[in-house]
Amino acid sequence: MAEEKAPEAVEPQQEESLDDILSDFDQQMQPQQAPQQEPVEHDRLANIEHYVHQQQQSQIRTEIDSEMGKLRGLNETLSNLSNQDLEGLVTARVQQDPRIGNAFAQRHSNPGAWDKVMRGMSQDIAKIFERPDPGVTADQTAMRAAVESQPDISEPDAPSTKDLNNMNDAEFAHYKDSLM
Repeated sequence: MAEEKAPEAVEPQQEESLDDILSDFDQQMQPQQAPQQEPVEHDRLANIEHYVHQQQQSQIRTEIDSEMGKLRGLNETLSNLSNQDLEGLVTARVQQDPRIGNAFAQRHSNPGAWDKVMRGMSQDIAKIFERPDPGVTADQTAMRAAVESQPDISEPDAPSTKDLNNMNDAEFAHYKDSLM
């Protein structure tokens, strides 16, 4: 008799993270590069420009992260937000009012103005996450309790809404006359 092979245990697949999926996508989308010849002077200049650009972007990223930390420290309500979430909210503000971006660009030459802008933004953004006014909430709760505490004044023998909707015109007119 032939030996039967036991089916191999199938391991549950682990879900890939979004970062892994996007990395795979980036690798698939990169064009295949032809083998490079000896770099010419133009390639060297392009490489230097690329390096300088990367260093500038890295410095800007560091400064943005630092400013997001400062912004978070200005208001306790913002303390639970990640840098990414806070940066998204600030970016939305910058798109609505480009003067914020100008103040950021000039923060080194006019730090007092930038500090005022940061305080203003921290207050505006914190309003999104603050709890509702307790006075308004208390008023709404009291109104809801008053409405719900009203006695049901419908007659016990009164027809239901469904019954009323199913009545023809003559039956409805007779019912209406009986109420008066």
